[in-house]
Amino acid sequence: MLKYFLKNYSQLAVTKLRQDALDILEAGFSAVKTEEAVERLVKKDGNKLIIGDREFDLSKYKNIYLIGVGKAAYAAACVLHKILGICLTDGVILGVQNGKLKGLRSEYGHHPLPSIKNLRVTGEIIGILKGATKDDLIITIISGGGSALLTWP
Repeated sequence: MLKYFLKNYSQLAVTKLRQDALDILEAGFSAVKTEEAVERLVKKDGNKLIIGDREFDLSKYKNIYLIGVGKAAYAAACVLHKILGICLTDGVILGVQNGKLKGLRSEYGHHPLPSIKNLRVTGEIIGILKGATKDDLIITIISGGGSALLTWP
């Protein structure tokens, strides 16, 4: 088994029982890894976006927005950005990681205490949501820490 999470696996796996326990732990961590979970759940087939057992005909929407908040928001947004690409109109990701995603704004927020920056980025998110209409699709990522990052009085 390829080891991703337990950096000191070889030092800990000194018996067969410990090795088995560590392999189970490693499999659990792998099952909930953000990127892999999103890749399992979200697919695109032509103009059809499939999320779990729901299907969305992307050609029916004028705009497609991606909003993400939380500690796993950036990792999930990277996968969704790869899947949706140029279909995305705009979006804002507020998390504890950030990077460049073409056509989206990704911001590093402060956690667990709110900040002026969190407030500013939350305002940007609210602006997108207020501007959206029934003809738009809003894809939202909310993960742990989102309630601390998303700040509005």
